[in-house]
Amino acid sequence: MVTRYLNPFIEKRPSEDVQVVVAIFDGEVEPIQAYLKEKPLNCQTLFVPGGVQNPVVNQLGILDEDTNLNIALIRPDGTIALTLSGLASSKSGSAIQSAIEIHDEQRVDAALARGDLEEAKRLAFAHAPVEQVRPPDAPRNWKPQKLAIPHIRSRAKVYLAMGDLQSAYADAQQCFLEVNSKAGYLAMRTKELELTEALRDSIQTKLQSAKQ
Repeated sequence: MVTRYLNPFIEKRPSEDVQVVVAIFDGEVEPIQAYLKEKPLNCQTLFVPGGVQNPVVNQLGILDEDTNLNIALIRPDGTIALTLSGLASSKSGSAIQSAIEIHDEQRVDAALARGDLEEAKRLAFAHAPVEQVRPPDAPRNWKPQKLAIPHIRSRAKVYLAMGDLQSAYADAQQCFLEVNSKAGYLAMRTKELELTEALRDSIQTKLQSAKQ
């Protein structure tokens, strides 16, 4: 998971703000170190004193060592954003990515709430650039990176704060269509759908008022 999914995902981010730490609870140190030399994970690796009996491990809600990964996503302030254990961690890549992207959106929201439009613009356009330039060394089959819904929604909020209602509505509508498509597949109205729809409708109302 680290080498095939997390590291590539982190390397594509515009800023170095996500760190992977693999904590090993049990096993002989020397054989594991020898294995990691042959197949490095390219991330910080540590052995936890006491394993699952360590008080810090217990605070994370990890009570036993499963055959699958135990995962904790920790915010910069030390609070826990997400924990996955046992069978739930077998398909954890998308859950981790979604949680990080939601945190990205929350940072934009916080910047807008305190009136720091420049910081909000920096964050939003870093994760959702208006134009993705093809790198000089890009392979022949290079395609622009698909933008995440929280990142496009963040850009819509920034456009709204900038007064660019047309661009804000275009982004909000794109988010709505994608979220609505997923919700339709699940045959339910999700919280994300309602929030995205409310954002789109509020922008549409402002746009219509501006035209009158």
